Amino acid sequence: MRGAKAAIRRLQLQESTGDHPFELAIKIAGNIKSGDIQSRDITPQITHLDAIRDLGLHVDEVHRPTIEFTVDRYKTVELDVHVDPGVYTIKGEALIQPPKVTAYILESDYDLLNIGERRLDIDIESYLSSDQLRLEREVSLGSKWQGVEVTFKPARVKIMVQLEQKRIPKEITVLLWINVKPDFFQEYEYVIEDESARFQKIDISVPKEKADQLTKDMIDAYVKIEDDDLPTTKDPVKRDYKVEFKFPKGFEDVEIISQERMVTLILKRKAGSEKPTPAPAVR
Repeated sequence: MRGAKAAIRRLQLQESTGDHPFELAIKIAGNIKSGDIQSRDITPQITHLDAIRDLGLHVDEVHRPTIEFTVDRYKTVELDVHVDPGVYTIKGEALIQPPKVTAYILESDYDLLNIGERRLDIDIESYLSSDQLRLEREVSLGSKWQGVEVTFKPARVKIMVQLEQKRIPKEITVLLWINVKPDFFQEYEYVIEDESARFQKIDISVPKEKADQLTKDMIDAYVKIEDDDLPTTKDPVKRDYKVEFKFPKGFEDVEIISQERMVTLILKRKAGSEKPTPAPAVR
């Protein structure tokens, strides 16, 4: 460029600080196919830049007068917005505003997408604090869909959703134990009528994140023999008991979904344990 020395010095100062005012916008017209290499002579545009004219300078020569570039067009896809609850399940229906958004996708990336599945799933787990089962907030949609960079409009949606823990069924077999008083076996004994009842098979519903943590040795299955259940004569008695189950701390939310379990015990006095009948009192 040529021009007044003061203008040149001013330009050099702007150049050294990165604060120069030059910006060139190239207008693209005509039927240009995406991906094709385009070539443009930018000398006329640079020569007539207002920023150069305002400094009173003139362009003598452009050292790289030609540029090459490719053009990529945007295509649009309308997506239904859904909530991904992760380890939870949605109670009722999630309210999402707006329920649909538009994704702007570069034509060169378009073939990488499964366009048939026009849905956007929002993972909400990161927005939940411990034991939080309700979410009402505005969330950002980010900049990716199916791993491809896109632009969403609008860029944010509002979500209102009530959650509950996601549960899975699990079958587990627990060893049955009989709860008796410490001195029970001094006078009495019991027999389990059906020996297979020693192993109680139950169906339970467990929060998904705890399913692999819960093992059979952590669960108590028991029946309790009360004093009123004991035979008062030498004849054995049969008693039906409901099997109780106790889960460890931290697993209070486990639910038994199988039918109530019952076990029959035969209770009897041990031989020789009968107490003698007291003699009548003599006056």
